[in-house]
Amino acid sequence: EHWLPHTPTPISHVAFRPRAGAGARAQEGFLLFVVQLDVTTLWQIGATDTKEELVPSVGAPPDCVCVCDDTAAGDIAVAPVTGEQGNFVYFFRTDIGGQGSCWEFEGPKRKIGSFKANLIVITQDPLNASHFFLCVHDLKNKNMVFSGRHSEFTNIAHVLSDWGTIFILTNTPGPDGLVRQQLWQLVEKDTQAKLEMLFRKHMYSQALLLANVQQLDRGLIGEIYKKSADHLYQKGDYDQAVTEYIRTIGHLEPSYVIRRFLDAQRIYNLQRYLEALHQTTAANEDHTTLLLNCYTKLKDVNKLNEFIRREAGSPFHYDVETAIRVCRQAGYFENALCLAFKHQAHLWHVRIQIEDLKQYAEGLRYIQQLPLAPAETLLQTYGKVLVSELPKETSETLMEICTKWGKGPDGNRHSSRPDFYIKAFIDSPYYLMRFLEHVVANGLRLSTSDHNSIVWNTLLELYLTKRLDTSISQSENVAAQEADYLERRGKALEILKNPEAGYDPEHALALVQTHDFREGILYLYETLHLCPDILRYYMIQKDAAMVIATGERFGSDDPSMWVQVLTYFVQSTEPGFADHIKSVLAYIHKENLLPPLTIVKILAKNPSIKLGLVKAHLAERIQADLKSIQLHERQIATYEQETLALRQQLHSIREGPQVFQLSKCSKCHNPLELPALHFYCKHSFHLRCLTDSTDCPLCLQRIRQVAEVRRSLDVGAGNHDQFFARMAEELDGFGCVAEYFGRGIFTGLPAGELPSFDEDSD
Repeated sequence: EHWLPHTPTPISHVAFRPRAGAGARAQEGFLLFVVQLDVTTLWQIGATDTKEELVPSVGAPPDCVCVCDDTAAGDIAVAPVTGEQGNFVYFFRTDIGGQGSCWEFEGPKRKIGSFKANLIVITQDPLNASHFFLCVHDLKNKNMVFSGRHSEFTNIAHVLSDWGTIFILTNTPGPDGLVRQQLWQLVEKDTQAKLEMLFRKHMYSQALLLANVQQLDRGLIGEIYKKSADHLYQKGDYDQAVTEYIRTIGHLEPSYVIRRFLDAQRIYNLQRYLEALHQTTAANEDHTTLLLNCYTKLKDVNKLNEFIRREAGSPFHYDVETAIRVCRQAGYFENALCLAFKHQAHLWHVRIQIEDLKQYAEGLRYIQQLPLAPAETLLQTYGKVLVSELPKETSETLMEICTKWGKGPDGNRHSSRPDFYIKAFIDSPYYLMRFLEHVVANGLRLSTSDHNSIVWNTLLELYLTKRLDTSISQSENVAAQEADYLERRGKALEILKNPEAGYDPEHALALVQTHDFREGILYLYETLHLCPDILRYYMIQKDAAMVIATGERFGSDDPSMWVQVLTYFVQSTEPGFADHIKSVLAYIHKENLLPPLTIVKILAKNPSIKLGLVKAHLAERIQADLKSIQLHERQIATYEQETLALRQQLHSIREGPQVFQLSKCSKCHNPLELPALHFYCKHSFHLRCLTDSTDCPLCLQRIRQVAEVRRSLDVGAGNHDQFFARMAEELDGFGCVAEYFGRGIFTGLPAGELPSFDEDSD
């Protein structure tokens, strides 16, 4: 049992509220609000004890106390009607366990009420006691949403709120002494109507409060900010307009704002907006370009440096390449360099150092610190410039990147392809030669792949080039130049003879021919099996001894070479050609390489050659041919006799009786017993000793050999393409025809299909 404080005034209102706030729980107790005319008492009723808090001078009659529907301002509103507190409304909150905010309302209050988040306040007209002012205040947005000063609001008896509306009951005395009661209804406008009304009055701050309280879509809130900014812009308040436009970022297209501040006089406002835009992800490269142009136009180096040198994780978002490009165009090379270094824009960093600042050594040192992939790209792009400015240092860097650039993520040392950098030495062949020599000696894998063959071919071409841009080549010492050239030709021959060198033989042949490198030409001719070209080379050089030597070396495999040799000497006008012809004819006769008719045809091309030059040779060839003819005639007679004997034997076998006199089996050598089998080859067998009675087992191997020879001859005889190819290659055409005639190439052909040959065919 608890006693209220001693006061003569009656109790106006009593309200229970559960305790609220951080850490509070319902089971911890309740708050009891007791409102009297001149005092308000708060009882904190707990599970074990009760505390009392007295708020003096804050009290109200029953109609001036209400429980708030929305606890935005408080849980209970108390409106004193007397004293200094008569112009205020006090709110008590359960979350703080006592008095909360205090709002000022002018005039003597007669009634208050709660409707959602609104406070209904009815004050009496001081000039007419029967007239009342009705005001509805939005507690969340802190503004007045309705003000009624109508004469109809006389003698307000009750204020009710339910079903989403406010009802006002008034008592108006009539002329007949009767009381006329009227019920007024106040309907709350929807949010869109409220906003439109606020827009018409340019009350954008209240519209924003309303939108936030109603938790409207962020896009709609952005539209309110846009309307506010447009209004400020039309009034000429550009600074405040930019502030409002900044709040539309993410909802309003930036180009709309940018177009409004493109005037040179508004460049500061444009700069502010662009800076705010870059603090979000809405900025693109065009916005970055525009912002940096603002800095450069205003010569605001501090702002430019601050923008560029921001630490990682700063809220600014921008396109790095665009920022670098704008700084370069404005001449702020150091800023662009700093930006490229901070963001590891390697290409831009080196481009600024080499193209803008002409810091070739610094650019090369920067490249040397990079991993393989970006270093490759940069050296391919700026290798030519660096070689022209720093030939020695750049050559060493390229040697390193192609042999041992460093370890990769897998722990292995990685290197680049040397053919990527050959074009960098287009004006420095001497350093290119040094570069390729180092690569070949230290890092190039010996293979015939395309990029390796380019390296070998280029190095070979450099060795064969007579003059390089070296100190020796540019000096007046002719002997030193010749010595250097001979040394390089020796290295070229070593490459050609190196079986592991990956050069392209055909390309190398073109190089040695272009530079008239005799040793290389002959070596490649022989390597590529171009024996006729070796012969023609010596013929062009008019080296008779080597012409004969080449014929002796390769002519046995290709007799047509002797035709070329003999034709060369026959057509030669050099002294002593007759002796060379005799030597050639002697070798041809010794090796029997050409028929006499071919030799005569070749010699007939030179009318100055006498018959006596070849008389002895022809006589020897005719004598040899006569002996060959006689030998062939004897062989023919022998073959005819053997053929006649075989035909007689075949006729005897086919037509006459055969006598088999063997008394023993040719396989088991036991006496023959019936059943037995006899073969025409005079072999006899027991029938049980034979597994196959078709052929004689003792003669079977020889029979199969004969059948195989005959089959191969039949196949060769039917291959007419091979026959004509042999005819085109053979010098002795008659011998070729005779050979194929013996194989039976014309056997079985009708007379009209027999091939014919020209009379002058070989």
